[in-house]
Amino acid sequence: MEKKTSSHIETVDITNVLYPNGTIVRPPTYLKVVRCTVIFQTQSGNALRSGVLSTVNNQNQLNTLIFSNFSNTNTSIPPDTDFNVSRGLNQFIFDRLGVGYMVDNFYVSNTADGEDAQFVFIWEGIIQST
Repeated sequence: MEKKTSSHIETVDITNVLYPNGTIVRPPTYLKVVRCTVIFQTQSGNALRSGVLSTVNNQNQLNTLIFSNFSNTNTSIPPDTDFNVSRGLNQFIFDRLGVGYMVDNFYVSNTADGEDAQFVFIWEGIIQST
């Protein structure tokens, strides 16, 4: 029997969710999730905006992934070379590699008070109910 798969896109607004107090994000109950793509989005151009993702409620520097869409390009005078610095991840993929299903809870927060920011979760998995 063929197993039916589906994707579920979930947007989580973290504008007023400040680090280290994250808000919880759980996989959809109707999917046995095998892959989750996490994307961080903000209005561009502000170096202070960063998103924080972890699998534990008490977020700290040792248990989080830092996301940012800010990059800085330094243009040098020839013969020197230009360089680009990105201050964090733009996206991350959690993949069970065919060995099981995801049951993780994620906690997300924002490092800048009142700054528009959101995480996008793309959940992919096998449909358990309709």
